[in-house]
Amino acid sequence: MILLLVVGCLSMLTNPNDYIKKYYPYSSELIPLLYEMVLEERKNMLGSINGDGTFTGMKRDAFSDSKIKSVRIPGDAHIHFLNIHNKGIEEVDKFFTWIKNEFSIDVQRSWIIYYDVGEAAFSHCHKEYDLTFNYAINVPENSSPLVIDEYVPFNIKRQVIQSNTGEVNVFGGKFLHSVEPAKVEGKCMLVGTGFNIDTKYSWR
Repeated sequence: MILLLVVGCLSMLTNPNDYIKKYYPYSSELIPLLYEMVLEERKNMLGSINGDGTFTGMKRDAFSDSKIKSVRIPGDAHIHFLNIHNKGIEEVDKFFTWIKNEFSIDVQRSWIIYYDVGEAAFSHCHKEYDLTFNYAINVPENSSPLVIDEYVPFNIKRQVIQSNTGEVNVFGGKFLHSVEPAKVEGKCMLVGTGFNIDTKYSWR
């Protein structure tokens, strides 16, 4: 495992064993806010998965459709607050400013994902973007970890990342990643994708 801890190493994120882990210093003010928002949102959608502004399955323009509040993704987990970085929430804006300054990421899409028991995120990637990151809002004991894979001839390079609450993980957007079906309820992550804004780093 190669764990990169400084921004100067961002240019080295060229395989799934390379990633950055860093604690967000203002987590004590952000986490309670986000978790309460998600739990309240889920109260509104439970029992009416396809109603009340929710949508089952992936939709190409979901992030630009203001009527869609939640999406059930392949694997049955739900994402909420699509493009939360554009919602004008002070504490959230502070976090994304930190993300930009700390990791040179121009965030294009963001969301919060919540896992109930048995829900997963099937293998996928965000290859149209340079970077993907996640921020741990709530990680109960025995939560399923993030798995990052790269398929090479006759081999699979795999990295398993278990987050602690308040930590940010950053990795290359081109890599396939997944989360296995949850054994416990309540894992909740803020996720984002975006472009590298410092041209001295190479992501491709």
